[in-house]
Amino acid sequence: MISFKPSTAGLFITLFWLALPGLVAAPFVFWQTLWGGILFLAIWGVILLGPVQLHLASLRGSCTLVELRLERGILFTTRRRIPTRFITGVLRLQSPLSRWAGCCILLLYTSGSVIVLPGLPQKTAEQLATLLEGGRL
Repeated sequence: MISFKPSTAGLFITLFWLALPGLVAAPFVFWQTLWGGILFLAIWGVILLGPVQLHLASLRGSCTLVELRLERGILFTTRRRIPTRFITGVLRLQSPLSRWAGCCILLLYTSGSVIVLPGLPQKTAEQLATLLEGGRL
């Protein structure tokens, strides 16, 4: 059985990538008004450092040869049990920054959905991908 959760470095890198759209949009808001731009960046930062960070950090999971179990949520916890035979594809995404930090994003394709597991340590993600692609523990 493999248990996994996001690493601290993985969470920071995921938050960095989520902050980029706000930083790209900020000059357009500053162009309208200075206080509007400051308010926009403050709200964007509070959202990222508050509920988004807590939600990303709440991810827990485990995988056996039979099923994948995921648990996520702060106030309302959601649990998913997915048989491994229904997982049709696994994709590991790494940027140079995440490669340097030793983490990656794992995308799991199932029948009808895509599951995103951000910020997993690279070693854990490789073990999980090998197991879900038909390998052994």
